[in-house]
Amino acid sequence: FPETAKILLDRGADPNTVDSNEHFSPLMHAAAEGHLEVVKVLIAYGADRSLKDVDGDDAASFAAQSGHMHVVEYLNLSE
Repeated sequence: FPETAKILLDRGADPNTVDSNEHFSPLMHAAAEGHLEVVKVLIAYGADRSLKDVDGDDAASFAAQSGHMHVVEYLNLSE
């Protein structure tokens, strides 16, 4: 997955795009699924870790809710 994310970002994909319903960003999705390497790529390409969905949750919240504490730690340390 990190390679695919990097290719898309290299070709101009916006790391901060959100869906029109829930305002869910790529970083939120990667964090919720525990994909730390994708999270790292997204952060390197400027993903905004402070974005919140319609319920007020951010990427770290989604990672924590899913039990991916290694992702939470990375998001908190890389600020």
